[in-house]
Amino acid sequence: ETLTIKRGGWILSKRPIRSITLSLVITLIALAIVFVQPQQNAVVVSALWRDGIRPRPLDAGLHLVVPLLERAVRYPIYNQSFSISRSGFERGEEGVDDSISARSKEGQEVFLDATLIYRIDPAKLNEVHIAWQERYLEQLVRPLVRSTASASASQRTVEQIYSSQRIEMQAEILAHLSARLQANGLIAKTFVIRDVSFNPDYA
Repeated sequence: ETLTIKRGGWILSKRPIRSITLSLVITLIALAIVFVQPQQNAVVVSALWRDGIRPRPLDAGLHLVVPLLERAVRYPIYNQSFSISRSGFERGEEGVDDSISARSKEGQEVFLDATLIYRIDPAKLNEVHIAWQERYLEQLVRPLVRSTASASASQRTVEQIYSSQRIEMQAEILAHLSARLQANGLIAKTFVIRDVSFNPDYA
């Protein structure tokens, strides 16, 4: 239609008004539809709830949120691997020593390369978001692994760490990590000490 409406000195055409309205509706519909991947769950931050967050996270699939008042923050729920080593390869910083430095029972410095397999507990995803958001790896997992492994090594001699008690040490560290991480909404699956090394003179 080419019908125009004159108001306040402005000439308005129905066609551009209709186009703008249609674009706005399409935009709002797009903002309302949330697709969560099969390997994800999503926290819904909402201005409609008293605590600012929906009580239940979104499972995988299509969901609706209220445009402009709610947004979905996705988190992985698959197993994640956190590794540290002397080479720094796992962090993409080759040549940077990122291993766990500890003192054995007799005071000898040892370096541990280790890997933790863990994942977010979907039932506690809201808690993870409130407490850590996306900082859980660097501010929770990393320092906890380092301090726990270092404390465990300090209770053993070099010989025990290097050979006879490594399996027992791994189990002890995993048990401690499991308790601490579970309290923060994460599940520790496996902890492995991949390598034990020493300073060049002692080696």
